[in-house]
Amino acid sequence: MRMLLSAAALCALFCFCACSTVPERESSMSGEFLNAIRNLQGRKELAGMPLFHWTSSTDCKILFISDHRVSFQIEKSVYTGGAHGMTCTRVGTFQDGVLLKLADLPEQEKLELLWKQAVARHFKARSFEEYSRKCTVFKPYMTENFYLDDCGIHFIYNPYEIDCYAAGTIDIFVPWKS
Repeated sequence: MRMLLSAAALCALFCFCACSTVPERESSMSGEFLNAIRNLQGRKELAGMPLFHWTSSTDCKILFISDHRVSFQIEKSVYTGGAHGMTCTRVGTFQDGVLLKLADLPEQEKLELLWKQAVARHFKARSFEEYSRKCTVFKPYMTENFYLDDCGIHFIYNPYEIDCYAAGTIDIFVPWKS
């Protein structure tokens, strides 16, 4: 239980580190909001009216727990106007209290091959190379934004990282059976 509490507490810290552009935008949002309010003197008809329809939310979840591992997800969503909001998802796994990095995973070459196969499956291509040739805008890469569970390794990509916004958050899954 002690490890779970420390992992959950660290999740809150990762929220602000994981999505670096979101906090910057929130800070400028606050400044814009205050500037708009500053210039409303004498406009009594605006009292009680909403000025901006901005929203911000953060959701933290524990995805997986075993004797030695705790996997988490922190999802931050912000809407500041325009066509759509933006969501940033940060995931990770603590093993015996230490946050895992790609370099900590065994059999790196085999893992990269399995990851490439998973990318091809996800994008319905015959191979990673075929997908890479067809896709000239987004280039998939093995991200540090991953977590482990009892089924395998999940590599998580935020909108615009390896596909368009409409594709949403992408989970490239490599099963343990591989």
